[in-house]
Amino acid sequence: MNTVDMNLLRALDVVLDERNLTRAAKRLSIGQPAMTATMRRLRTAFDDPLLVRAGRHYMLTPFADAIQPEVRKIIEQTDTLLAKRGKFDPAVDRRLFKIKASDYASLILLRPLVAELPTLAPGVDLDISHYADDIGGDLRRGQVDLAIAPESALGAAPELTRTALFSDRFVCVVARDNDHVGTELTVTDLRSLPYLACTHGNLVSIADSQLDRLGITRAVTMTSQSFVAAPLLLSGTRMITVIHERLARYFDEFAQLRILTPPVELAGITEMMCWNSVSNADPAHTWLRGQLNRIAASLR
Repeated sequence: MNTVDMNLLRALDVVLDERNLTRAAKRLSIGQPAMTATMRRLRTAFDDPLLVRAGRHYMLTPFADAIQPEVRKIIEQTDTLLAKRGKFDPAVDRRLFKIKASDYASLILLRPLVAELPTLAPGVDLDISHYADDIGGDLRRGQVDLAIAPESALGAAPELTRTALFSDRFVCVVARDNDHVGTELTVTDLRSLPYLACTHGNLVSIADSQLDRLGITRAVTMTSQSFVAAPLLLSGTRMITVIHERLARYFDEFAQLRILTPPVELAGITEMMCWNSVSNADPAHTWLRGQLNRIAASLR
């Protein structure tokens, strides 16, 4: 065991979590030959295969399965300990933050921060990707530093810390030259007009979920997996969509939109910032949360 350093232990944590050497190599940002060499060191150090093939997939050995919780605990405790060291100086320090967020939150909240980074924190980079249906798992496993999502997408997890950033409401949007819609929208319009549905991966949008619960069927003509693309797809069509008001206002003039009040009451959303509690004392993470809170305050 004296041959296991912290980097090797982190690699073990990723291998046990992914149960796949290709995915583990991608997370560790190393090539396949280096991953193979790392796996050889791990098997030698623990005198156990750790990962064995079962048909087309891999599975953990009984030993690997038994030590996985302890390995994860060691990584979390080490990260907490290291987070207590020194301070973070955004003017000179380097840091890569991995963030899960929708393209809507990326445009409205993260884009202003990205614009400031060259002068505010030139050594800070953001790796932004869409969240799936297991945000809590990504945060618990340390795959991401922070997530920005509606409360309903986060689920219950006591080890995760969360705070509200900003709220938004839903509006109906059509192209400005769409003469099939009057000055006021009716439920009949919503049912009969070609409808542009928005999804986030496999997740139905919060607005569409509410319309479904209200029993308002729509003539779905097109589905977009991008909230940001939705208002840009309306031009020259009779389509209608329901999106966030901030997003509609952002593209109002550029996309020549007409923004209408929904004919039924729809609950708005509150975008939350969520992170693993082990990062509470991390100076760099604290700085990032402060910047996002600052930008969110300007949206309220």
